[in-house]
Amino acid sequence: MSELKVFVDKRQRDRVFGRLLRALAKNEYPYNISKLPQRQENIPASIIHGSKEHALFLFATCFYMRGSIKSEAAFQGLKRLYEQYPALFIPSAFETDASIPAFSKILFKHLNDKTISLVLGYKSKEICRFWPLGFQKLHRFWRGNPANLFAEIADYHEAYRRIMNGKKNTPENPNGFWGFQEKMSSMLAYFLMSAGIIDPLLVPVPVDFHVQRVLFSHEILVADAPLGENLCTRETLELARSTVVEYCKEHHESPVRLCDALWLLSTTICNLNPGNETRRTGKRKMRHTEIWHPPVVWTHRNTLRDHTRSCLSCPAPCRYNIPSGTYYVRGHLILLGERATPRVALFREENDP
Repeated sequence: MSELKVFVDKRQRDRVFGRLLRALAKNEYPYNISKLPQRQENIPASIIHGSKEHALFLFATCFYMRGSIKSEAAFQGLKRLYEQYPALFIPSAFETDASIPAFSKILFKHLNDKTISLVLGYKSKEICRFWPLGFQKLHRFWRGNPANLFAEIADYHEAYRRIMNGKKNTPENPNGFWGFQEKMSSMLAYFLMSAGIIDPLLVPVPVDFHVQRVLFSHEILVADAPLGENLCTRETLELARSTVVEYCKEHHESPVRLCDALWLLSTTICNLNPGNETRRTGKRKMRHTEIWHPPVVWTHRNTLRDHTRSCLSCPAPCRYNIPSGTYYVRGHLILLGERATPRVALFREENDP
């Protein structure tokens, strides 16, 4: 396989980002119906907005901002966990090394308690190691407050150095939190800025599947590759991060607003696009699970309804279908093909030999 070549179409980037940000500012569709998972109703009522406890709760949610877990469900599950067991969110509780195994065992039990949540069991063994060690490090070196990770820094690169897990990460090293790489470091910054806990910082938006889908489907990132090739590489992720930072810097734009515009578009509209449908065939076999992209049948009533609520109503229509199923099952971000409209699709069906 030849090396994947990807470049940024800056003119297209500025056009699409500008249109989406204007729609967000005017509260146009889909932003008038979409909701952010970190909104106040998903935060425990006993937590004062903007407080250290608020920052700690948001730090814990970052462990679940990955995979196919719905962010909304993760916030709601952690809210119930906090309401029943608030001690799990107190860094000083993890002060001693001897406390870590006991708290990990308790945490594992509660994360897998289906009466609390159906989603918190996701990678619970891994999270039960990361959570206590991370909270202990916050207590030992950062005065128990994630906001201090962003204090007195020159740029986001320094924040990344403080937060990202690396080869030299140990409980004795102030820097490095298990489970955090570029995306999660940006996620923490985004949550804290969105809540007004830290001052605005020029930082890449958390580049997850949804942000990548908007960038590639709108031809902001353009790949010299055939349809179906995996476009998610370390190089394309870095290109995505750099171009959103460049845009925010050049246009004096908030990365929080840009993240909201991109993420909400994909989760609200692109998920409904009939061309992005994915179905599993057979049993789950991790990365080897067989999946199928059914052809779009425009004569079906539900198909036209979903098209109307998605692509037909999009403030900035894109070119390509990019299904989420292929990404979450196989780990591949692919261009499935060009989007079709009902009129064009029906014409083709009627004239096919």
